Amino acid sequence: MKWDSEFFKKRIASISMDSWDDAFLDKNLKRLKEEKIQLAYLFLPEGITLPDVYFIRYKCNLVDRKRVYAFCRLQEKEMPSNVALYNGTAFALYDLAIQAGVDSRYHVDPDFPKEDFERLYKAWIDNSLSGVMADYVLVYRMPSGNIGGFITLKKKGGILSIGLVATDMAYRRSGIGCALMDAAKHYACMNGIFLEVATQADNLPACSFYEKNGFEKQSQSTVYHIWL
Repeated sequence: MKWDSEFFKKRIASISMDSWDDAFLDKNLKRLKEEKIQLAYLFLPEGITLPDVYFIRYKCNLVDRKRVYAFCRLQEKEMPSNVALYNGTAFALYDLAIQAGVDSRYHVDPDFPKEDFERLYKAWIDNSLSGVMADYVLVYRMPSGNIGGFITLKKKGGILSIGLVATDMAYRRSGIGCALMDAAKHYACMNGIFLEVATQADNLPACSFYEKNGFEKQSQSTVYHIWL
């Protein structure tokens, strides 16, 4: 994982498995350790958990049950009046970005330094505003002019992927999240593509929110951080 390794200043690799194969995982973890890899991301299919023996051999943290939702309708939505493309500074969105990531695996993992987690989400904003990680950055403006929430959207082939989305804690339960979803649906319809978003299955409020907004579950995987 070149980008991750350079950003976190750790040697990081990734292993994805479509089905359980003990010999495959054991062989590759030993190889990565010999190559001085410090951290391995492990992605397993839904329903498969890492056997206890690996927790004895290595420092393993269950960090995410990643669930992918999709909104597979081209539903015309008017752009909410309080939502607009953002043209301000990255600094103004940093705190919201960190709020967006509180359930992410980089925050859940107790062995990941807090400063690395915060630096990652600030970089996500920087790269979104520069066009690297997002094609659209939308904000919800309160009557006062304050930013009540934001969402980032990236075109990936035939889908419009939701990257970061957050409502400021001070303004929650006031319809901001639904307005941001309507804005995302507006841009998806405008581009003639579907919406997709990844969240944490253990984040029940988020899952309920997407389902109430017409999103359907597409896939789920279990993610471990294995410190070698």
